[in-house]
Amino acid sequence: RTEQARGFVTKIWNASRFVQMNLDGYVPGAPRVETPEDAWMLSRLARAVSEATEQLETYNLGDYARNIQSFFRGEVCDWYIELCKGRLLDGTPEEKLQVQRNLVYVLDVSMRLLHPVMPFVTESVWDALPASGLDAHDAEFLMVAKWPEPSELAAFVDEKAEGDFELAKRVISCVRSTRARYGISPKQELAVTVNAQPENVAVLEELSSQIEAMARVSELTVAAGASRPAESAAVVVEGAEVYSVLTGMVDFDAERSRLAKEQKKLAGDASKFSKKLSNPGFLAKAAPEIVEKKIANMGAMGMLGVDVEGKTVETGDGLRMGAWIGAKVQDFHAPMTHHMGSGMGVTPFLQINKRGDRFMNECIPGQQLENQIELQKNRESWQIFDSNWPE
Repeated sequence: RTEQARGFVTKIWNASRFVQMNLDGYVPGAPRVETPEDAWMLSRLARAVSEATEQLETYNLGDYARNIQSFFRGEVCDWYIELCKGRLLDGTPEEKLQVQRNLVYVLDVSMRLLHPVMPFVTESVWDALPASGLDAHDAEFLMVAKWPEPSELAAFVDEKAEGDFELAKRVISCVRSTRARYGISPKQELAVTVNAQPENVAVLEELSSQIEAMARVSELTVAAGASRPAESAAVVVEGAEVYSVLTGMVDFDAERSRLAKEQKKLAGDASKFSKKLSNPGFLAKAAPEIVEKKIANMGAMGMLGVDVEGKTVETGDGLRMGAWIGAKVQDFHAPMTHHMGSGMGVTPFLQINKRGDRFMNECIPGQQLENQIELQKNRESWQIFDSNWPE
């Protein structure tokens, strides 16, 4: 926990140093929306102010501390500052000045929100900041400076901008997860095709420059009903299927071998746990929550039961980078996928939510659900649906 806290303090310090090192020619002024990331960031900042104020007033200190840390680390540092670097380095003088004003404003407000739980580092950072669009920065100390009022930032709230940018973030995360899964260098650019829902095509085209910059994409194609490129990995998220071309970057023979070994190991684990489940002594002694958790984990990997069989990894119009896995509980059978092939691909990080877990335990024996597995409209998650849900 101490190491995590130290890491977060370092994150705050590095973010503030970056902003301060790029303030040449800065003149105080009001923040203004110039780009989609500006609209998203200022809207998220307004919501953070509103939530933090309410949580402090109601003494909900735990949620306040967690949420403000998550906001600054995950949204200000990891996304907004990164996206602003292009305008700071290559923008026109007018663009550079406005992004400076936006960054100082976001950093100023964030330090005031963090100050109640991190007084020392925020005091030091805030003291070095110039005036922002919030006030003249004339308080002697941050502890007595003006608290940002939700009403003053309410005009920045933009639900559409938030939704659009979250879609772009999901696409970027898909490309990044593919890189991580196959050990591709972050410096290596990828050609990416996005099969988007019709209503999302225009959104992703508008945000194409942000996607290309953050995901290191050499060529981005967005279309409704876009075809799967050959030798590509697919990741499905809400609103889109993202195909990253892996030609020349992945040893497909080695990948087949790795998947075969992984499949063998999973089958062994499934067999061992199935034997435990058939042992009354184990079920009597083991805590129910531990058994349920293990069942959920096994189900998420398609390992429930002893019948685990994989099909051949294929290349052609698409590359299947995984295996079809059958999950069997008594007479219940639901084929579950963990593959990167033509058709429906799945993110490597799979989970089955509580309703899915419950269904797998309470299903009617013999009921066939081959055609009733649908992608849940939630990032990186699967759910089993059935019209006759047993209550």
